Amino acid sequence: EMLAGAFDVKEGDKPNAGESGNMEEHSLAGIGVSYKRQHYAPRLRKFQGTVQELFEKTIQRVIIDRLFRLLVLKPLQMDALEKLYVKNLSGGELQRVAITICLGAPASVYLLDEPSAGLDCEQRI
Repeated sequence: EMLAGAFDVKEGDKPNAGESGNMEEHSLAGIGVSYKRQHYAPRLRKFQGTVQELFEKTIQRVIIDRLFRLLVLKPLQMDALEKLYVKNLSGGELQRVAITICLGAPASVYLLDEPSAGLDCEQRI
């Protein structure tokens, strides 16, 4: 989370006046980071539509790209999930959706926290 700049600074954790630097200066967020959190399920489960609708909302440009389909969608077997509702997916299926969204975002650096958790043996990275 610190590398991605996706953390909340608590009042006690802010640098003192004598300390140099800002917490954001120590993250990679400024160069373009796509981050898949370890705990993604609560955020994804709030979405009321299908996996296809979620992809159209979040990574619309890349889901039609032939190379993205070959290197990401096909190995993660996303075609089997397209018509399923996000709120009804299992943990492993949600993991595959979260990985796809992370890899579909334009970025210079991709950070995936525990990407193989919940995946079948054949799908592990």
